[in-house]
Amino acid sequence: MARPRKRRGVRGAIGSSRIFTDGEKKGLLVGYVFRGENLDGVDFSGTDLRTARFENTSLRKCDFSATRLLGTRFLQCDLRSADFTGAKFEDNRFDESRFMGASGLSKARREYIQARGGLFLRVLDGQNTASISASRLSAVAGEKTRG
Repeated sequence: MARPRKRRGVRGAIGSSRIFTDGEKKGLLVGYVFRGENLDGVDFSGTDLRTARFENTSLRKCDFSATRLLGTRFLQCDLRSADFTGAKFEDNRFDESRFMGASGLSKARREYIQARGGLFLRVLDGQNTASISASRLSAVAGEKTRG
């Protein structure tokens, strides 16, 4: 199996509306690994991001509309206020990634993301309460019973 490629040269793209060419959007980003990047505001709309990995990456206010996110991993990412209108999801992981204020997500899609580790902020009785995934909650409960 080929080793995932790491995207280089995207630092400093903060606030850019578009940094990827049409050719890159059509498939050259498949399988890319982004680690520790700040990609706030990037337009990924219509991009093929199959099997890409985003690790500890800031993706605030990014446009993921009509994006192919099949097998894509978002691990400890900040996806606040990102737009996912018409994005295609399948076989994803969202471990400890934050989706507060994200748009274009149906109730079923939100549940799918939460079941795979994604976090949303809920306001209950005027207090902010972070929701966490069921797997993380079970892990925390297990730590307390063992300790």
